[in-house]
Amino acid sequence: MSEERVQNEVTESPNYAGEIVEALCEEVTDKWIIARFKNTERVFIAASEWSPTPKLGAKTVVYIEGKAKNGLWSGSIEKTAAARIWYELNHLYKTQTDIEVEVVAAEANGLLCDVKTVIGYMPRREIEATPSPMLESYVGQKLKSRVLKFSASDAKIILSHKAAMADKILADRETLLTQLKADQIYDGTVKQITDFGAFVDIGAGVEGLVHRSNLSWNNEDPASVVSIGDAVKVIVLSVEKGKIALGRKQLLKDNWAEMMNTLKVGDIIEGKVTTFANFGAFVRLAEQVEGLIHNTELSWDASVHQAHQILKLNDTVRVKIISIDEAKRRIGLSLRQVAVNPWQQFADQTPTGTKLHLPIVSIADFGLFVDLGNNLRGLIHKNDVQWETGKLELAERYNVGDSIDCVLLSTDVA
Repeated sequence: MSEERVQNEVTESPNYAGEIVEALCEEVTDKWIIARFKNTERVFIAASEWSPTPKLGAKTVVYIEGKAKNGLWSGSIEKTAAARIWYELNHLYKTQTDIEVEVVAAEANGLLCDVKTVIGYMPRREIEATPSPMLESYVGQKLKSRVLKFSASDAKIILSHKAAMADKILADRETLLTQLKADQIYDGTVKQITDFGAFVDIGAGVEGLVHRSNLSWNNEDPASVVSIGDAVKVIVLSVEKGKIALGRKQLLKDNWAEMMNTLKVGDIIEGKVTTFANFGAFVRLAEQVEGLIHNTELSWDASVHQAHQILKLNDTVRVKIISIDEAKRRIGLSLRQVAVNPWQQFADQTPTGTKLHLPIVSIADFGLFVDLGNNLRGLIHKNDVQWETGKLELAERYNVGDSIDCVLLSTDVA
């Protein structure tokens, strides 16, 4: 036989490496078992892999690893299970057939999934249109998926749940949009939060906006009310030109409305200090109901200008309701009006006409301010300093700290 003919025969000889075949036992030795497959081909298998020791003619399934120098094929029974998995995965990839996988772990940018005992990777963008930012929430779930990429050589499997669900989601979306109307209630998922509200997925990738005015009864910052991934119950307010307006507060108890049935101006009530502002302090009177103590209503002491001077966060305080604006849902509170009015106390204890000897605390062009005690100040007007007419320079005649005799002319408690 010529060298060229031999070469052609070698080239044309079928290559069964990587295939799974059925083989019949032909020979048994201490170390090897020889089996025949494809009628004419022979494969040797380690005797330890075929247990119990087979009889001649027994059948088994063998994974063909390659061809040995002696012309026989080397094979393995144990590797058939793994090979079958790779064959099946390759088939799933080529046919784009859906398969159910289980999420076993979450990484920063994707999920690790069990695909027939092999680990595949599902990138974040392939989970769903707007995946939850907390990928750990997917662990343990079984997801219908497709194999986007497959490489047996480096055991690389890329999966997509989004691709597997695309057709169903599209159909569900069309169905939902067709049936969508006002007053329907849905269990949704928060997908995005902005200053003006939160976008909520009510199913099949259909999103609507819950404006901050419809998110809570207090019109709070959306980020303080909900978080991305939160499950929320919402009601459809309107559907116009493809825009869906949703409401959340409409399904919540309105404590404000209930309290308006029992509260009135003049009531004294307890509350807890929740927030400080430049203009005062907010006090929670009930769940979702707060009132404001303006700086001017903090204390009778004129030296108190800011709430944090006399209050601490979470302090329980007794306050008086001094105003209620139902339209704007605002309640004005007073801390000082619950305490004794030092002006009233002074008026009760010091009748008009009482002679007093009081220290000067400040001097103005129009008169002298004197200390009445209890952080109260009185004014001796320039016209009441002396009987004589003529020019009078108060700063030249008096000094701060000097005591002066005077008579109480009037007290304006209001």
